[in-house]
Amino acid sequence: GVFPSASLGWRISQEDFMESTRDWLDDLKLRVGYGQTGNSEVPRITNYAMELATYPKRSDYDLNGQNNSTTTGFILDKYGNEDTKWESTEMWNVGVDATLLNGKFSIGAEWYWKKTTDMLYDMNIPSSAGASVGSYKANIGDIHNRGLDLAIQYRNSYKDFRYDVALTLSTNKNKVVKLNDDINPIIERGGSEAITGSMYRTENGKPMGQMYGYVVEGIFQTKEEIAALNAASPTGLYQVSGTAPGDFKFKDLNHDGKITEEDRQYIGNPWPKLIYGLNINLSWRGFDLVMGWLGHQGVDIYNVSKAVERNFYGDWNTTYKVFDAWTAEHPTEHPRVVTGDPNNNFKTVSSYFVENGSFLKLKSLHFGYNLPKSALAKIGLNGVKIYVNCNNLFAFTKFQGDPEIGGGYLERNCYSDTRWPASKSIVGGLSLTF
Repeated sequence: GVFPSASLGWRISQEDFMESTRDWLDDLKLRVGYGQTGNSEVPRITNYAMELATYPKRSDYDLNGQNNSTTTGFILDKYGNEDTKWESTEMWNVGVDATLLNGKFSIGAEWYWKKTTDMLYDMNIPSSAGASVGSYKANIGDIHNRGLDLAIQYRNSYKDFRYDVALTLSTNKNKVVKLNDDINPIIERGGSEAITGSMYRTENGKPMGQMYGYVVEGIFQTKEEIAALNAASPTGLYQVSGTAPGDFKFKDLNHDGKITEEDRQYIGNPWPKLIYGLNINLSWRGFDLVMGWLGHQGVDIYNVSKAVERNFYGDWNTTYKVFDAWTAEHPTEHPRVVTGDPNNNFKTVSSYFVENGSFLKLKSLHFGYNLPKSALAKIGLNGVKIYVNCNNLFAFTKFQGDPEIGGGYLERNCYSDTRWPASKSIVGGLSLTF
């Protein structure tokens, strides 16, 4: 394919009318850019083709009926998509960069708009297709992204003390312009053994991979409350026949007197409204301290682990959190724990599992001390440094676990019971220079 690009810059600080600012303004530049890029990367170059394979236990057959020999057979191994084509991205950006005070202060800001056409993504294959591999690449549709990036840095010194502080801020909003009609006008993804149904939904006009389910508006406290809603329902049941005090009360969004799939709505957003970072570099004589902070603000996490941690699940193992369950003597915000979960409190995708995922995390920390060279001359060393390096030391967050999760475009920020634990490290060392 042909993918053109162009950029234009104007160094305003060199213009004659900026003469009066040159004692404090080192550089000021305005820039505009446009470009197109293409992506044809797929896991296998034969993505367009159906591939067959032989598996003795599943594809070999006893054709003569004697039960003493088999004939090699083939089964569908990889599902192909002959309509796969290039993914293309068109992008506009406008930015300004400035340096002030003899290089001590710098700032850069950029607004961007990006449209991805024929976006390539993995699509699931139903088991009825017979393929042993559960996905294939397809062009799922057109996506818009727009946002603002801001970077600010200040560096200076006072006698033996030096410091360098850099702050970055980033916003992004994505929207599905049009999904490929040949795929599905609505894509639902994300599942768990403990949950019935999909947790994420993508459709035209909405951001990708939004959490979608029922809204929990409280917990039933009495049988009379349930009976009143059942009496007003056209079917005689507001929810299900097993609903009892201690169960979730789901919100009737369409006001038809009963809870159905039509009462689902968007319940969470896995995309941060703001991503920010702070890097601090300090030094004084032989000491140096370097910190790297990362923060996400305005983001939700789907905590599916609640279905296991607050309920008797699988082999009936659970956690101490089960003691927070609702009882008549001790009403709480967590549903009752009962055999079979007849109201499907823990199986239904709902707002109960959506939690605030905002955080500020100390991603990295380095502290070191360089011994004075005067003390090393007698032992023949040029340098000795004692240091400690730390990773993922701690985070400020309201979430119960590690909120830095991530994921794909169609499903992300799912805190699962099968997740890998977050790694934290504290390493001390000694560096010698001869």
